[in-house]
Amino acid sequence: AVLCGHGRVGSVLAGILRQRGIPFVVIDLDKKLVESLRARGERALYGDGGSPTLLDRAGVATARAVLITMPDAAASRVAVEHVRVANPDAAICVRVHREAEHALYANQPNTESVHGELELAYALAGRMLGAFGVSAVEAEAVVLDVRRGGGAS
Repeated sequence: AVLCGHGRVGSVLAGILRQRGIPFVVIDLDKKLVESLRARGERALYGDGGSPTLLDRAGVATARAVLITMPDAAASRVAVEHVRVANPDAAICVRVHREAEHALYANQPNTESVHGELELAYALAGRMLGAFGVSAVEAEAVVLDVRRGGGAS
């Protein structure tokens, strides 16, 4: 796997990859972080995860998955476009901050976007419904319906 960004979101993903024994390469703009990861024996490259050169050095051409957690929408878009060309079979999961970005990736093959604010709202909705006595199964069904566009706005 290639992990573009090792901040608040990327570090959680790295922990899960590590725990599952899935090899990965990190690309990050924080030089001290990259040096720290390398000192622990992990593969890490210093620079912008939207750089096609760094993506190639990280091995996107053979990566099974590319996780893009960078906050920069333009860099994320460049990364997705490059991975799509270099490795059409790679599963891409990209963090987005706006509905327009979410829509941009909606119909792209092997590409999923996660809109952090929406995911937070869905999680809070499930908990809120539980506080009103709605079962966990029904709350999940309600949230799924909203995700599909059939509910609240």
